[in-house]
Amino acid sequence: MVTGFLILALLALIVLLLWGKGPAPGDWVTLPDGRRYLAVLPRQSPGAPLIVALHGGGGQARTFAAKSGLAPAATAAGYAVIFPDGTGPWNAHTFNAGYCCGTAARDGVDDLSFLDAAIAHAKARYRLDPGPVVITGVSNGAMLAEAYAATRPQAVRAVAAVAGTLDLARFPPRGPVPLFILHGSNDRNVPLAGGLGPRARNRVPFTPVQSVVEAFLRPWGTANLERTQRETPRDAEGFALKETTWSRAGHPVLRLLIVEGGDHDWPGAAPSARRQGRSPSTLSANAEILRFLDELGHSAGGGARQSPQ
Repeated sequence: MVTGFLILALLALIVLLLWGKGPAPGDWVTLPDGRRYLAVLPRQSPGAPLIVALHGGGGQARTFAAKSGLAPAATAAGYAVIFPDGTGPWNAHTFNAGYCCGTAARDGVDDLSFLDAAIAHAKARYRLDPGPVVITGVSNGAMLAEAYAATRPQAVRAVAAVAGTLDLARFPPRGPVPLFILHGSNDRNVPLAGGLGPRARNRVPFTPVQSVVEAFLRPWGTANLERTQRETPRDAEGFALKETTWSRAGHPVLRLLIVEGGDHDWPGAAPSARRQGRSPSTLSANAEILRFLDELGHSAGGGARQSPQ
């Protein structure tokens, strides 16, 4: 009997390790086609605006939700958040964002349509704000977030991309969408200047961040935008921040935040989630995304707002 108990305990431990320190809080929802997402809701969910959060390549929704800290930060601000799950073997899931990543890209998985279905399902199930959504992601998830915004500008309030760049050849932006980019200058997976990432498993040249900036600015008409910059000196950890914002009528339409010395990371995530990078201990991707939304005029709790015209 003791032996049987030990075997059961060992199996339980293995399952716990495979799934990543227990289940993330929230409501797991499976769509008719078998794909799924994790939903985390604010205290008052009816009418809440929606944030769609996409994990990185080789990850999974459960881990990103548990480690990023996005759900508690966003729900405290009145947003509902869904974490769609990619596809792939075991728990190494990826999204098809064109030139990246993994089996999802190789098999041509239609992740844009999957997001359409997940968003529509979540809005109806939880009676959320029926208007455009905020979409964000890290690495491979950031690439798909930008692709979704580029191809469906009317469906997106704003997009926030952390450590990932858009496949411009496949997904040129079709209309104006407010964009926030956070990227490390020393990113060795998705280089700031583009090209092959020396540490990336995906052996394709990535789009330079500057090319993504120019492509998303173009639909706004750059002649009518105000450009401002803010820089911080290097801190004790060796990091500095360089923030460039393009605005219209006092609201940002694009913000580029470069972490000088930063690598491939979601700043502010739990240390165990920083598998491939470093960032300032005082920087939070969640706080920066919410700040961008507040300045844009898309804060939760105030009803639908218009993008800068």
